[in-house]
Amino acid sequence: DCEIINYQRVAVDDRTGPGENHYGYAFRCIDGTGILVRGGVDLSIANNRIIERNLLPTREMKEQHQLGGLTEGKYPTNPGDLARGVVERGYVGNWHQGSAILVTEPEKSRHVRVTGNYIENAAQGIDLHCDYAVVSGNTVNHGMMGVKATHGCRNLIISENLLTHIDLWGILLNPGAASHTARGAEGEQPARNQNVDGGTVIANNIISDYGYGHQYWNWGGASKDQGGSYAFAFFEGQLPENPPLTDVIVTGNMVYDSGRDGVLEDGELATPGPRHRWAVYVGPWGEGKTECPTCPRGLHFSNNLFHPGSQGVSNIPLEP
Repeated sequence: DCEIINYQRVAVDDRTGPGENHYGYAFRCIDGTGILVRGGVDLSIANNRIIERNLLPTREMKEQHQLGGLTEGKYPTNPGDLARGVVERGYVGNWHQGSAILVTEPEKSRHVRVTGNYIENAAQGIDLHCDYAVVSGNTVNHGMMGVKATHGCRNLIISENLLTHIDLWGILLNPGAASHTARGAEGEQPARNQNVDGGTVIANNIISDYGYGHQYWNWGGASKDQGGSYAFAFFEGQLPENPPLTDVIVTGNMVYDSGRDGVLEDGELATPGPRHRWAVYVGPWGEGKTECPTCPRGLHFSNNLFHPGSQGVSNIPLEP
């Protein structure tokens, strides 16, 4: 029952330092988190209003603060295995960072309820790295992403959320770099529990007005083929050793192409085509990849209404 207003700042996302094997660079960005939970057990995040009104991800804001440009970090730049081409370009596109709600430390956080929150102008609306979570009855109005579950998210219920004016991914599930299988003790390596992604139900959510937020220009709007623009996205692992996302039920959801109802453009009525490339994308990071050993498995779709994107409903057959 809290109101959190204007929680973001212009900052440097510094991913340099000892032990940083994945990125190894720093960049200018908009960053900030409204509600942050680390290692939480049996908790509720309910009925909050989390709104950013000042730092919106517009072209003007990007140019004013040189967002996305690489800069010096605390340690020398040393590109890691997820930094391909970044130093050569001197720029990253994901300069809108932070989350309205973030639950992290995935091997500790569990039994979490995120319900009834209103989120406006977020980078990532609800960002989950946890097990046994109920995410229900929330509204995300304007954001790069609506609901994201990664880095070892098992047994989630994501239901009855309203996601409007989302510009990249409405609902995203994928194994992150922190995801791993269980392992017994071997030599100097201690035993560890699993930290896998899957066993999740996604039901009765609405994704509407996709691509009509503040940052579509930086994503699908930046290319004619609307690259990467998916209302529902189910990706492979970030690293080859990440176990795949498995066993997800997707039922009773809607992706609604609001452009078909007509929109005003410079005072004139227009009926533009859909701004999402696919309503559902399942596969590797990059549609051109031919190999995907950690692609999602065991996804089941039923009773959904998905308005097709510019390329169709889905890049693969949606099996019940």
